[in-house]
Amino acid sequence: MTPFEWKRQRTRNGVAAGDTESKSFRLYFHYFRNNARAVMEASAFHTKLKSYEMSLATGKENEMDDAELKFAHRYFSWKRVRGGGIKVIPNEEAILAAQKDFGIFVILSNLHASPWDALRRYRRRNDIETSYRVVKSDLDGRKPRVWTMTSVRGQEICRHVTLGYRFVLQSMMERTAQEAERRANDESLGKTVRKQYEKLTAWIRSMTLKQLLDWFDCVERVEVRNRVDQYRWSTETTARDQMFLELFFDESD
Repeated sequence: MTPFEWKRQRTRNGVAAGDTESKSFRLYFHYFRNNARAVMEASAFHTKLKSYEMSLATGKENEMDDAELKFAHRYFSWKRVRGGGIKVIPNEEAILAAQKDFGIFVILSNLHASPWDALRRYRRRNDIETSYRVVKSDLDGRKPRVWTMTSVRGQEICRHVTLGYRFVLQSMMERTAQEAERRANDESLGKTVRKQYEKLTAWIRSMTLKQLLDWFDCVERVEVRNRVDQYRWSTETTARDQMFLELFFDESD
């Protein structure tokens, strides 16, 4: 548990303004490596090393500021040789040590012990940033203008409420897929039932949230009365949808 302290700015819940509160939280550190980012950082690092090596070899040491000299001393050593030239020697040990951290990033969470849950929540920031991008076709060519601060606040409230619903539905969708996968591997269930849950899991994993909402968007009702058509009408989709909805709205967990 990691203790935190903060000073109250307002009096609330029996705590006066200016008083210090403290609370301990359990923190989880999740370490990840982004391979694409590692390649980009390595390329930029070696380009920078090559530039410094050329500057040192041409005697431009005096033109460097303190930060550049610190970098040069960390990764190079140099000396003048016979004939007035400068020999630059890379510090291979320091260079290899620096490369170990390329592409590494850390997510700190006080809630998610699973690294994949933490990463999934972290990536949702992209959805928040995307919500601020306005595509012309989405507005039928009209500019997203508001004329009063009240309208701006109202617009942001609607945005946050919408994102809240979206993230809740995404969490429920992921929970449903996990439960369907668990039941698909449950040996206590029949083979046919487990096969149905296996298909349901694959179907959920293949759907985005928008596709799922479009799938259950009931714009009309079709009723088949003819017995021959009833035999031809596939009920597999209906059974799968029923299984999905039962798991989706199951609050027993």
